[in-house]
Amino acid sequence: MRWKVKVDGDSYEFQTLEKSLSKTDLSLIDISLSKDKQGFYLESKWFESCSSHEEVRDVASKILAVLNGATKLALREHSIISLSDEIVEVKEDGRKITFATYSDSIGLKDSFSVSVKDSDGNLKQEIHPTDEVPKWLSIGLKDESVKKAFRLFGQEQQLTWVNLYRIYEVIEKDVGELDKVTELGVTKSKIKEFKHTANSPGALGDASRHGKESTQAPSHPLSIFEARALIETLFHSWLRVKDSRNNAVIPVTI
Repeated sequence: MRWKVKVDGDSYEFQTLEKSLSKTDLSLIDISLSKDKQGFYLESKWFESCSSHEEVRDVASKILAVLNGATKLALREHSIISLSDEIVEVKEDGRKITFATYSDSIGLKDSFSVSVKDSDGNLKQEIHPTDEVPKWLSIGLKDESVKKAFRLFGQEQQLTWVNLYRIYEVIEKDVGELDKVTELGVTKSKIKEFKHTANSPGALGDASRHGKESTQAPSHPLSIFEARALIETLFHSWLRVKDSRNNAVIPVTI
């Protein structure tokens, strides 16, 4: 018996992510996208221990919480891909039983790829913007700090100052101290500007983390775009460090 969870969204975006997932050793993540005449389906080894469609939905939602953030980090702008109300149980004899459930979401943007060809015009390599996602998914499913950061990153279509700051705090706590954070490619002064702006109602109004000004408002506050670029830089660098330590076999707990 195996389970398949149908997902809805733009077919071209699915194809891009499907190709990226298929490049990865599935034993690392045990997650794939497959396509049949009915559409695209999320499949995972983690569904095998489930005895009901409710359990499958719960596991799928937890997987998507990480996959959502990882895909959004790869693509930045995104449209919505959601779990359909269809979960399929495939019996050993091939019979299929379909169950209804509610939806969760994963963010993707309009997709593109880069083709690398040799001098004769033969295709040597095709690069997709989601190619890092399987690796990030593997890290996020093993590491609780990365898992939390991806959940926060994927919660909103447009990241707020509050969530950006929470993601920063997750990274800073994991790294250990501010000096270590600067080794991820952001200066100490830029981090201080980020924190000062995020906490200043004088600079951000109701978008601020704080309800009152505890110091003087920054004279040159960061824009939300600068703040997002800072957090994305830290996030990417942090994941590279995590990836360098990701060779050990660590039990995955969904």
